[in-house]
Amino acid sequence: MSTVRLVSRRQFVTSGTAAAAAAAFTSLPLPRVEAAPSFDLVLRGGTVLDGTGGPGFSADIGLAGDRIAAIGRIAPEQGRAAVDVSGLHVAPGFIDIHSHSDPGILSYPTADSRVRQGVTTELTGNCGSSAAPLAGMDTEARRGEWREEGIEPTWGSVASYCDLLDRSGISINQALLVGQGTLRRNAVGLVDRVLSPDELSSVLAAVDDGMAHGAFGLSTGLEYVPGRYTPTDEIVAMARVVARHGGLYASHIRNEETQLLEAVSEAIEIGRRAPCRVQISHLKAAGRVNWSKQQGALDLIESARRAGVEVLADAYPYTAYSTGLTILLPAAALEGGDPALFSGADLDDAASCADQPTRMLARVDADECAHGPLPPGSEARGAVRHAWTGELGRPDRRGLEQ
Repeated sequence: MSTVRLVSRRQFVTSGTAAAAAAAFTSLPLPRVEAAPSFDLVLRGGTVLDGTGGPGFSADIGLAGDRIAAIGRIAPEQGRAAVDVSGLHVAPGFIDIHSHSDPGILSYPTADSRVRQGVTTELTGNCGSSAAPLAGMDTEARRGEWREEGIEPTWGSVASYCDLLDRSGISINQALLVGQGTLRRNAVGLVDRVLSPDELSSVLAAVDDGMAHGAFGLSTGLEYVPGRYTPTDEIVAMARVVARHGGLYASHIRNEETQLLEAVSEAIEIGRRAPCRVQISHLKAAGRVNWSKQQGALDLIESARRAGVEVLADAYPYTAYSTGLTILLPAAALEGGDPALFSGADLDDAASCADQPTRMLARVDADECAHGPLPPGSEARGAVRHAWTGELGRPDRRGLEQ
């Protein structure tokens, strides 16, 4: 009959029993411990730039699916696959805050030109024009324009457009802004007047519906029509709907030249009154005579931020920009859209437009280009001149589209 003698921990450690037990344990074969890898991919040994503005640091990055799951020192067995990125920099995907790819992504869903630059998210629907909602006035004509681009416009609402993106297998994230110009055109067309209360209510309902079904905010293009026809109070009303959803207001402001400071102030005012976050798109002071205004514009933004307005701005990474030649035309000439413009009727009947080619050239003279005055025989001057047929003073479509 065996007996069991109880011993204390101290007695066990100080006696030979502990050594005997350890010897017995080490003589047994150790079991193999297997655990499922925690990460699908590990990037090893890169210099991480985390986007906070701090200095880079060496670390491994563990990816689970399409998410960054861990940053630190990761054991080799924790990844199903690994890539040695030592000597390279690793950063989160870049966000392109100003893009017009909401149409183009449907033609080029792999977005190679973006991916190869490290862009993984685009904010689309900028400058007041968005692919959705596609509804209201002139819908069939606009659907025809999409078909001319080789795209069958099967969507109508923001929700159905987002569903189409999900089904298209796009390679990058798309964040859509609903265009103020698109919504206003849907409601009343391209007319130069204040919206009636009922019309404004329908536009606000469209903003609310878009935000509820996936839009990230509202954009304006106030140098274009119908943005040029839109008073500040109307935009504030729309921005308040965006604010309730926690969205962003992005603005191609009303003037980027002689009235730059007034236009920046308007964007800030909208953000203050809504109140909502504001992104001033492609901030610039166009034309050599206006370059000195750039610092004033930055000062306005910094002052507003100190006062509690969440306003930021983006800029081109180059000293040039492009836009449509129609911004050189008066608002009256653009009412009714291309059919009215290219008919020339408004220009013939409006005495104020009689010297429009001269006015257009004068604006080009005032704006100049980033590297100095435009020479008399420059291509830019030629484009302005050839946009008009000399005898009648009517716009020529080919010239205007160059």
